[in-house]
Amino acid sequence: MKTPSNTLRNHKKTDLDRRLGMRRRTLVLVEIHGWSDRPQIGIMYNFSSGGMFIVCNASLYGNRCVDVVVPAVGATISFPGLVIYRRSYGIGLMFLQLDSAAQAFVKKYFD
Repeated sequence: MKTPSNTLRNHKKTDLDRRLGMRRRTLVLVEIHGWSDRPQIGIMYNFSSGGMFIVCNASLYGNRCVDVVVPAVGATISFPGLVIYRRSYGIGLMFLQLDSAAQAFVKKYFD
């Protein structure tokens, strides 16, 4: 008989993978603001219409709000987000309320 822990351990994709839908791979240098005096540097590895994964070396755990700043030509785009999971190699964020520039960035890739 399978126990819930065996089922989860043998399952390749997590519920989170299915819930967020389509993702776009990208390699964009970002700054992460919100948990230390200085911004942390990371690489946006992929994103979806609901969040992103950032490869970084930050010691940050879940349930924390941060701002991810993406440099753009002539401006910067800020993505406020909630850290929903942490891996040894990065963090997963769920977007909070996006401003018009951030919404346009996401819409460009998913419409």
